[in-house]
Amino acid sequence: MKRAVIFLNGNRPPRDLVFETIKTTDTIICANGGSKHAVALGVVPNVIIGDQDSLPKATLRELKKHKITWIHHPKEKDETDSELAIHFAREKGYTDIIFFGFVGSRIDHMMATLLLLSSDFVLFDSVTIIDVKQTLHIVRKHLALFGEKGEYVSLVPLLGDAKGVTTRGLKWKLRQDTLRFGKTRGVSNEIISQHAAVSVERGVLLVMHTRGKAP
Repeated sequence: MKRAVIFLNGNRPPRDLVFETIKTTDTIICANGGSKHAVALGVVPNVIIGDQDSLPKATLRELKKHKITWIHHPKEKDETDSELAIHFAREKGYTDIIFFGFVGSRIDHMMATLLLLSSDFVLFDSVTIIDVKQTLHIVRKHLALFGEKGEYVSLVPLLGDAKGVTTRGLKWKLRQDTLRFGKTRGVSNEIISQHAAVSVERGVLLVMHTRGKAP
């Protein structure tokens, strides 16, 4: 397993979640504005990718104190900084990707990046998106879930129907079921066992785990 943690320019993640997640063996990649979050949290990036258009001068001064690989791209380009960071991670052979700052006010950026990650252009063994109250996973085969009884888990098919979906440890069981693209059947399932699991035989699932007991 070769793991990278990518900071994007969405919501700043809570400090405790970041330091519970990051390992000393991880490579820290910042997509341009994501560097602001890393600096604010005391995380030193290994790589910064993008056009630097959203980096405050104070952030730049702090970053230049460290030995960091800077990969510059022009402001006018066909890819977002997020896509450039994802392609970099893929090209360098990272198999497991964790995102912070993925969710934010730019729904267009978020949706485009989700669809990119669910496509065949950037296949990873594991994609995890950690936000303030939710953790999202893009699942092509199997996912082990660890949570508390009563927490929500939603299963949403991406890019088409998800076939052969089986769950374990969730309230509403699926056994080799098909979740239809554009339907809401998989939304708001609940954890009933601390060790739950989701698997899919064909297609791609977005599995969203809401931390904290459902109201």
